[in-house]
Amino acid sequence: MATYGVPPASPPFPSAVALQASKACLRDYFIAKRRYSLYRGSMRIIVFTEGTILMHKNAVGHTRKEIILQANDMEPSIHEFASYLPIGRAAEKLSKWKSQGAKIVYLTSRRKPEEIHAVSNVLKTHRFPDGPLLSRKDGEEYKDVVERVTPDVLIEDDCESIGGVNEMTITHVKPETKQKISSIVIKEFGGIDYLPDQVALLAKQ
Repeated sequence: MATYGVPPASPPFPSAVALQASKACLRDYFIAKRRYSLYRGSMRIIVFTEGTILMHKNAVGHTRKEIILQANDMEPSIHEFASYLPIGRAAEKLSKWKSQGAKIVYLTSRRKPEEIHAVSNVLKTHRFPDGPLLSRKDGEEYKDVVERVTPDVLIEDDCESIGGVNEMTITHVKPETKQKISSIVIKEFGGIDYLPDQVALLAKQ
């Protein structure tokens, strides 16, 4: 005659506190990993160019809100990539980070070779630190570039002039990759001058 014992109790679901603690541990792990990358001289920072560290020439002398309106109205110099200018002291800020061991990687919105070349020349002319200038290949989106590189830090603007959060790269990066990246979102055309000079502090963002 078959006998039946009491079925084993189902494992308890983790409490909200336990889940929160687990997320905190994972976050701390990736912060530590980014700092270790800096220690080894391998911290990679992807920074967008247009709108984040570069602006069109006719933006000079205007407020950020006015520049956003220019972008919405497609002000003619927006397409004159060879005449773009640094936003604030972006070149100086990136140079400070590079001097501390970070590897700077640029990401442009341009796809045409001649436009990519123009952006590259602007970076050189205005003494931005050396670093590869990445762009989207055929069929790629920004997220594909970021997922391929998996930087320690991603700096981009909030895409205010083209739709906001849904247009930002980090929004579309896979969750398993996103958790490895310190995402820093700045105001479009607002510049990166306010970010810390100490590159290690970017790992906390």
